[in-house]
Amino acid sequence: MPTNTYFPIASYTATGSQSTITFADIPQTYKHLIISAKLKGSASNEDLQMQFNGSTSNSSYGFAQSNENVSGSRSVSHYGITDVNYVRIGDYVPTNAQNSDWTGINAHIYDYSASTHYKTYSSHSMNAYVANQRFTGYFVSNSAITQLSLNLGSIGNFVSGSTFTLFGVHG
Repeated sequence: MPTNTYFPIASYTATGSQSTITFADIPQTYKHLIISAKLKGSASNEDLQMQFNGSTSNSSYGFAQSNENVSGSRSVSHYGITDVNYVRIGDYVPTNAQNSDWTGINAHIYDYSASTHYKTYSSHSMNAYVANQRFTGYFVSNSAITQLSLNLGSIGNFVSGSTFTLFGVHG
């Protein structure tokens, strides 16, 4: 049985002036993609968004999230196919937060190169500001994912030193 080893496809380190990170020309030679990120944002929006293949249509995305914050309270939210033009993969620590923590995020995009079904993802983010979050959702397209973009909801920039790595996984 083969092991599911991560193969680095691309990495990016922000310099402080980027509001969007785009991974383009994603090779179609893997089964799944994984994004691993360590980040902060310059605004207080706290919303890390992901879009596929440049699609900004409100009919292309849906997701659900569960939160457990530092006080122990929990919540679950769902955003349907007409509500949003992105999926969320985490909330980031804003630079105006009272702590110096960074947010860690891992997102898995399943069977991204298939052309027979919609794409699904799951992600986990954690930091001392928002605490523990999990997201799951979908991209309504049978097209293979060849590009993905990460942004802060059009508000602010990634803080210098924020890192993003895209991995491919055979499987």
